[in-house]
Amino acid sequence: MDINSAFEIDRTLCIVADGGYFNIALQFPDDLLAHATDVALLLNYRANNPQTSALKTFYIMADTTYGSCCVDEISAAHVNADLVVHYGRSCLSRTSRIPVLYVFGSPPVDFNDCVSSLSAFVPLQTPILFLYDAIYCNSAVNIVKVLAEKGFSDIVVSTIDTEVGVVSSVGYAREILDSAITSYGRKYVIPEGRDLKEYTIIYIGGESLTLTNIIMTHNSLPSFSYDPALKIAREENSTINKLLRRRYVMVQKAKDADVIGIVVGTLGVGELKSITFLLHSILPVRLLQSIHVYFNLMMTFGIWKCRLNASHLMHDDYRFSDTSHILNYSQINLLFFELKLPKTVSYLPLIDHLKRLISASGKKAYMIAVGKPSPSKLGNFAEIDAFVIVACPENTLVDSKEFLRPIVTPFELEIALVGASGGREWNGEYETDLAKLAERMRVEAADVQERANVGDSDSEPYFSLVTGGYKSRKQYGAVEIKGEEEVNSLVNGAVELRKSAGTVSKFVMNSAAGTYLNEKRTWKGVEVKQGETAVEGAAVGRSGVASGYTAEGEGEQK
Repeated sequence: MDINSAFEIDRTLCIVADGGYFNIALQFPDDLLAHATDVALLLNYRANNPQTSALKTFYIMADTTYGSCCVDEISAAHVNADLVVHYGRSCLSRTSRIPVLYVFGSPPVDFNDCVSSLSAFVPLQTPILFLYDAIYCNSAVNIVKVLAEKGFSDIVVSTIDTEVGVVSSVGYAREILDSAITSYGRKYVIPEGRDLKEYTIIYIGGESLTLTNIIMTHNSLPSFSYDPALKIAREENSTINKLLRRRYVMVQKAKDADVIGIVVGTLGVGELKSITFLLHSILPVRLLQSIHVYFNLMMTFGIWKCRLNASHLMHDDYRFSDTSHILNYSQINLLFFELKLPKTVSYLPLIDHLKRLISASGKKAYMIAVGKPSPSKLGNFAEIDAFVIVACPENTLVDSKEFLRPIVTPFELEIALVGASGGREWNGEYETDLAKLAERMRVEAADVQERANVGDSDSEPYFSLVTGGYKSRKQYGAVEIKGEEEVNSLVNGAVELRKSAGTVSKFVMNSAAGTYLNEKRTWKGVEVKQGETAVEGAAVGRSGVASGYTAEGEGEQK
């Protein structure tokens, strides 16, 4: 393997030099970890030559907190990294703080075989939406060129930004231009007057979670894929029907769950928002320009510790585009700034909305952070009936066959809890984008809570498609003690409150774990039995190793 070309060493060094980065984190997936040392040594050797004024440090990151597809901002922050170079496949989830340089590599593609194989499925006059796995980003242009030569003229090509928040040689952070549609880090523009439903998806890449997410969220569109590694083209619509039926079963199991665990499985999915503000003054333009320069210097060397590059300012938390403009309207001079701040990381408000929605539905929610979910980890929470995983699109769809409890996506839980009463019936549409779900679930959680407050909640038994019978809903309500009320007794998970006037009220204990411990667990810890056990002297226990302990007092092996 030629390390220089496979890991884009020259391009990486140019970005590091142009952006003025000094602490660079190199994130490798497991399948590329064997090359990590060679890549880091080569970068360090070429970046820190005798003419280098300041030392640049390269760190290797492996065994990421969650999936290797996500940029591990947590590990990068431990070394104060100001740039992350991510190698291999990626879910393309936006980072909230650190600039990212993606190096996808260039796997071989037989362009002629690719186009010939797809032509057998797709007529030439078909409008095409061209999507691809991130690792084939460098081959996409050539594939589209061959498709056009073959006779495909109506092609919408998606784009992937390989430099997110990175400062280039011209002094500004590269951003993807706003487009009509964004799908899993890929942006494309549908021509004016056209509809997305008119198009057929062509996907370049092997079977992966990226392909699964794309065809599930666009399940109404005909979809065809070509795997360059196997040189096989196939239709994907037959596969998606099985997947949707399987996920529908997960929805029904989540509907029957009374206790739901929210599994945090992402490092952050951030987006930028712009804030525009004007500084106006009646001062002369020359003096206002001085204020402008002072402002830039303050951002560069002082308060916000920003870095000034030509006409662009950038910081971990703040991004400035077009720096500023001074406009002179008669006697009023305006200093114009456009400030780009990262939005709150999408999974944080989503988790809050999920907890509110679960609570408003009369169910109990527990938030769990276990790193990479596994059957053994989640199997420790036997009192939880179902899990909802909040993760990037690559890790949201989990095949829970090996898990003790079903694992659903936030979208599936939304369908299960909101249901027909909230206008969220299952209609085949699917969504795994956290940013899109967060705002919608905020509104739905408020609506469900309002219906619960007015007594319009679904408290009556309902027919379960999982058990084939009627199921009553448990209501986990909070215990609130006000005024002179005091707890009188605690029996079978119920709290009895006695008021000063003698009135007694009963509340359900708001602890699913406590209820499970009282009703279902057979072992509840070591029994003390204080005062019931006779006092005896200490005795010598058995000795030896596990393969052959010495019996107590007999001197023989057991």
